[in-house]
Formats: sequence, C-alpha cells, structure tokens
Amino acid sequence: EQSGISGSDMRVVTYIEAITEALAEEMRHDERVFVLGEDVAAYGGVFKATKGLLDEFGPLRVIDTPVAEELIVGAAVGAAAMGMRPVPELQFSDFASCGFDPIVQQMARLRYRSGSAWTCPMVVRICCGGEIGGGIYHSQTNENWFFGTPGLVVLDMIVSQEESVYPMVPAGASLQEMVLEPPGDGSEEPEPRDLA
Repeated sequence: EQSGISGSDMRVVTYIEAITEALAEEMRHDERVFVLGEDVAAYGGVFKATKGLLDEFGPLRVIDTPVAEELIVGAAVGAAAMGMRPVPELQFSDFASCGFDPIVQQMARLRYRSGSAWTCPMVVRICCGGEIGGGIYHSQTNENWFFGTPGLVVLDMIVSQEESVYPMVPAGASLQEMVLEPPGDGSEEPEPRDLA
C-alpha cells in the first residue's frame, strides 16, 4: 500500500494491470462482455492487457481472431447490435485504417441510421504511439481520424499517474490509447436535434 491522491491509501498497480483488472471486473459483472482481437487469448495480448482472461472466462468470451482488423470490428458491431458488449482490440493504431469502415460507417452511425431501433454498445481498444520503438508500422498516433466523427466518443489517454486509468477502462494497453465508443447504451431516449 502507498499513500495515493489526497493522502488516501491506494494499491499501486501498473497501467496494464489496471486494464486487465477492469476488463475482468466488467466481464464478471456482465456476461455479455467479451474480448476479441489478435493474440488476446492464449498469448494474453501484445501488451499483456488480457493475460489470464482466457483462463477465467474461456474461449467463448476471450476470442483470438485472424489478423483482420475489419473483421474484428465488423464482428463486434454485429454482436453489439444483437445485445452483446464486445471489446475488440486493435493491436496498433496504424492498422485502424483497416477497420475504419465498420468503426465510422457502422458503429458510429447505427443508432442514428436506424432511428434508435438499433444500438451499438461497444468499446474499441486501439494502442497508439511510438514509445515502444515499434518502427514505421507500429508507432502512429492517428486518433485525429476519429475525433470529428458524429456518434463516437474518443478517449485519448495520456496518463501521468497510472492509478488515474482504472475508472476509464476498459481501455488502454500502452501509455497512449484510443477508445472508441458510441455514446449511450440505447436505453435512454436520444436528445432531440435540430438537423436543419
């Protein structure tokens, strides 16, 4: 234990441990939550953010996918539309372009396009940044692609204190993270909007 913010006692965990714990907590709380992505199951994720989840939740809730970002996000959109709560992980933001269409054209707009008949409650975890020294295809910070997209909430997490991460997850696998999430879960009435 270590004295934390405002003198309170706070357990010290790494950023990745906070992510893993938050994912596990959400998965325990809601059986509809599942994780999918490249190497998220047996390997535990490229940054080990999903380490141990396969053992606790099994292969139907921690799903390894092919190297196919459009499939990862597209399958998650379909699952979310049918009532599940997917958390797809894209290992590096450099490859978000491969999943761009289902993120921007489907996930972000499903609720609007269907007159609120359908929702898409999901979180996309995308690792960003060059702090790992990954080279040209594993180091971009292209979250600006999504900032202006109606229907998305983008959290760009650059944290200086690891304990500040936990309340904002599921998210994160490196020190900079994009989380794309459509606002609301569909249970609330949409705000009236002047479309003129």
